[in-house]
Amino acid sequence: AKEALEIGLVNKGVMPEELEDTTMDLASIIAKKSPYTTKVAKRAIRASLELPFSEGVLTERSEFVALFDTEDKEIGVQAFLERKDAEWVGN
Repeated sequence: AKEALEIGLVNKGVMPEELEDTTMDLASIIAKKSPYTTKVAKRAIRASLELPFSEGVLTERSEFVALFDTEDKEIGVQAFLERKDAEWVGN
């Protein structure tokens, strides 16, 4: 686990007894994000797994760039600036 963390394979290590709480904390953070953005990110990651690395990166990048033209991006920026929770619309 230590080596996986050191080489960047994982971004956090937890003890087995902390796993459930840590997982729920992460799920809570993800649940507060735009559902549409999360869906697009998952789709891009899944698609990139089937491609050579260089093509996968391009796929992820194009999906990411497309998110800049969404209402959820505007809502997210505004919520961040106002230091409040976003009310996502899903596009």
